[in-house]
Amino acid sequence: MDNSSKLVLGMRKYIKYIGVLLVIITVLTSNIPVAGTITITDALGRTVTLESTPKHIVSLAPSITELLFYLGLGDRIVGMDSISINDPYYNISTTARERNVTDVGGYWWSAISIEKIISLNPDLVIADKGAHKPLLQTFEDYNITVIYLNGGSAKSLQDIYEDLGIIADIFNLTSKVQEFIKQVEDSFNTYRSRLTPYQNMTFLVVVGVYNGIWVAGKSTFIDDALSRLGLRNAADVIGWKAVSIEQIASWNPSVILVSSEVGNNTLRQSGLYSLNSKIILLNKETTDALSRPGPLIINLPALLYKTLRANIPLVNKAVGGNKSVEITTTATTTSTKTSTPGSTNTPSLPPANTVTSNNKQAPGIDALTITYIVAAFIVGLGSGYIVFRRSPR
Repeated sequence: MDNSSKLVLGMRKYIKYIGVLLVIITVLTSNIPVAGTITITDALGRTVTLESTPKHIVSLAPSITELLFYLGLGDRIVGMDSISINDPYYNISTTARERNVTDVGGYWWSAISIEKIISLNPDLVIADKGAHKPLLQTFEDYNITVIYLNGGSAKSLQDIYEDLGIIADIFNLTSKVQEFIKQVEDSFNTYRSRLTPYQNMTFLVVVGVYNGIWVAGKSTFIDDALSRLGLRNAADVIGWKAVSIEQIASWNPSVILVSSEVGNNTLRQSGLYSLNSKIILLNKETTDALSRPGPLIINLPALLYKTLRANIPLVNKAVGGNKSVEITTTATTTSTKTSTPGSTNTPSLPPANTVTSNNKQAPGIDALTITYIVAAFIVGLGSGYIVFRRSPR
């Protein structure tokens, strides 16, 4: 074999060696995201990738703001909706004033100021898919990173758990999700038994009076909350619906719970007092716990129990539409503090993979790993060169 043939053979060995080395490096580095990136799936089913943990957040709904504060992330909020800015819970309004948080308008999408959001240059905007979905294209046009939660469109407490899970995944606070679930489940399990005397009644929740009487129907988180407490929702509609007084009369609810947002004058003009139902105008604290799909739901069972005890005395008969309803159980007097009650039986928690199972924080590839790979490549090149040089020519 002449020298030229030996040279060609040596080159082929060297090229083959380099090829194998490149394949190994490709396998090691394929599908590995950049260090610190976070990929989640939001309530609209969108896959959103964040380059790093957000430091500047805009919250567009009070329930979202309360979830952030529940997780201890209030100091990252630079803008919030007009309701959140005055939120009395979790020390939100005080923190907003002290940190000079910007009011970006709202709550509904048509009242949100995109200009104010742009001026804040946030790392992340967190929105409600029911109230703010029309803004999605605008956010994308201005290259604003937005994540949508179920929010007011939540159909169950599980949806609320998933909303918290999305935020917790972003900030690596997933242990707080199971803690929250346990608080909620303990509270509901404790008061379900205490509300037994009211479980023969039917309840209607009125959330507003505008172009009809807006009620919480089936497939809403309010319906699920009532069901978990053993209470029956009288509304024979799906979702949030504006209905007539005649339709409500046909349902014949035993008790009508009216949001404090309605007000006495509007309530009197609504015609609800003409029905053979017990009308209860809720105070703000109970209204917020009932209508906000966030951490205030923990206090709902205790507040609702306190409200019913105050307005429907536990006697042998109770109001029940056009007829009396037998009360078969006598409840004992209990404290109605709004702190989370304890429970003698620990409830079984939903499996961890039911909470934002599609949301994962990528481990990333750090500088040290990259250094090792590059070093291996250089060593490989050097070894290949030596082999090539020593090959007989």
